[in-house]
Amino acid sequence: MRADSYFRVAAKMVCGVALLLAVLILQRHGSAASSDVVLDAKRKAAAQLLREGKAADCLSLLTEVVAADDTLYSDHLLMAHANEKLGHAAEALPHYRRVIELLPTASTNREERSAYQEADKKIKLVDPLSAKLDAMGDDYQKKLDGLEREALAARNMTALERIFRLRGMAWNADRIKGRGFAEVSANGGWQTTGMELKEKQTYRVRAAGTWRIQGATAKDPQIECTANGTDKRKVPIAVAIVGQLEGQVDGKFFPLGEDVTFVSPGSGPLTLIEFDVDGSARLHNKGSLQVLITQP
Repeated sequence: MRADSYFRVAAKMVCGVALLLAVLILQRHGSAASSDVVLDAKRKAAAQLLREGKAADCLSLLTEVVAADDTLYSDHLLMAHANEKLGHAAEALPHYRRVIELLPTASTNREERSAYQEADKKIKLVDPLSAKLDAMGDDYQKKLDGLEREALAARNMTALERIFRLRGMAWNADRIKGRGFAEVSANGGWQTTGMELKEKQTYRVRAAGTWRIQGATAKDPQIECTANGTDKRKVPIAVAIVGQLEGQVDGKFFPLGEDVTFVSPGSGPLTLIEFDVDGSARLHNKGSLQVLITQP
């Protein structure tokens, strides 16, 4: 048997043993923590594969892990190391960047601090231009922070709407995880935000702008309101206030507003709409809101 074939078979045997152990643990402890047990078994197997010099097999296994759970910096650090072992410096960069995203800048934990410093150093070494762009982006966001404070103090909704749009466009351009932006039209149906929520995790939604909705009857003048809605028209549905920004995830509905922090009732894409009795009531609505979604 050729040496490379032998190592490939051995790698599969290591993975198989780890997963078999996971199954045995599941049988003993039940299904409550089934996903975590399997993922941890794969992580341990991947780390062992890298120690044995089997970087490609390590990457293959970790790709399955991060597809299920993208929130552990150690997974991405290991993927970066595996890519570097294979001579793929460019492919390692996104994982080093994810390490930076997942770790606090001034962690008191020695391992976390070491991982952050390593990732920061590698990014600056391999891609110095990106580091400069990141610094420019941070400066841009800080300037928007200052302008936002001024707009809020003056209660200048027009300026705030423009600031939210600029901030959201920058987030989308940089594809920042944990940040979402959408322009929600008053006369539209459920509109996507591009933000994937996870059940029981906390999120913050902020909305700037005003929209004009149907009056008390179809013949009455339209009512102008913000994402908080209006009490000038009542509807026989208690989900939210008419004109209020409403969210939906995994078939579950919940009221939002100008600035709301909430715990997601389900997992899946977040969609938004102007709350009303039905689509015909929204038909002649006008205006839109600029909506920012973040994870505090």
